[in-house]
Amino acid sequence: GVAGFGGAGCFGVGGDGGSGSGLGGSGLAAELLAVHVRPRGPSGDLEAGGSVRREARLVAAAAVLASMRAAPLTAAGLLVMGQEQREQALGERVYAVLQHLDSRHAGKMTGMILEMEDVALLRLLNMPDEAAAAAAFAELVDEAREVLAASQSG
Repeated sequence: GVAGFGGAGCFGVGGDGGSGSGLGGSGLAAELLAVHVRPRGPSGDLEAGGSVRREARLVAAAAVLASMRAAPLTAAGLLVMGQEQREQALGERVYAVLQHLDSRHAGKMTGMILEMEDVALLRLLNMPDEAAAAAAFAELVDEAREVLAASQSG
C-alpha cells in the first residue's frame, strides 16, 4: 500500500475503467468528446497541457457525475450491500470520475479515496453542483498525487 492510505489499489477497480463514463448521446457528450478525447500527454494528469486541458478534464468529470444522476447511489442502497459490494459500487463511480482527472493514477487514487467514509463519498458523488463536485474530486486528486510523490521519493 501507499503510506497513509493502507490498502490503496487493492479494490479491483483499476485498469478496465469500471462501468464506463456514461456520456451517452447528449449534445454535451459530443461537445466534450470534441474537446476532451485527444491524445493525452505522457503524464496523463491535470497539469499536463495547462489550464485549458485542466478545465476540459473538470468539465468531463462533471459530465460523468451528471450522468450518475440517472441511477444515484444512496446511503440506503449501500446499507443493503456487503462490504465488497459497497467498495465495488463506490469504486466504479469514483474511478469513472478520476479517470478524467488523472488517467495514469486513477486506479491507485481510487483505492486511496475509498479509504474515506462512505457517507463523505456519497456526499461528493451526489452533490447537486457537478462542477463543484468535480473540483472537490480534483482537490482529492492533488492531495493523492502529493502522497504518491512523497512515497516515491522517500
